[in-house]
Amino acid sequence: MVERVRTLKVGDPLADDTDIGPVITPAHARKVLDFIAEGRASGARLALGGARVSEPPFDRGNYIQPTIFAGVAPEARIAQEEIFGPVATATPFQDDDEAVRLANGVRYGLAGGLWTRDLDRALRTAGRLNAGQIYLNSYYSPAMLDSPAEGHKQSGLGGAGLYKYMQEKTVFVRLKA
Repeated sequence: MVERVRTLKVGDPLADDTDIGPVITPAHARKVLDFIAEGRASGARLALGGARVSEPPFDRGNYIQPTIFAGVAPEARIAQEEIFGPVATATPFQDDDEAVRLANGVRYGLAGGLWTRDLDRALRTAGRLNAGQIYLNSYYSPAMLDSPAEGHKQSGLGGAGLYKYMQEKTVFVRLKA
């Protein structure tokens, strides 16, 4: 994961070759950096990033390095909260049941992602995740723009009419890597 994320380009969000743009405001950049500081203090191992971008011209904006923490305790705040910044946490698991328990063990459920070559396993696992959008072998789909964007639990804005009594789930599958 670290090697893949290390290849991502931080830059102008309107440029075709940019993978990660800035966070929305200076206040949110401070909030994301506070999460990173708290992750360090919690004992999680910083595997990549963890600071503002220092290369001009992006050093003057709300740009934060792609950040990965490894060995994150499931109860750590950085594993429990929606950070909405370029921060990922990695927690080891032994089997699918434990992975689902960890993923569902938070109060949020906006989106989730699975990477595997086993499509049956991916679909089976996606059905068990309490999130409104599930991405398989990707964390983006152009179809996302035309699909329901319903969060589960404390994520999203909730539904209206009949939809407030239902929970939608959208599964995106990429068959070719």
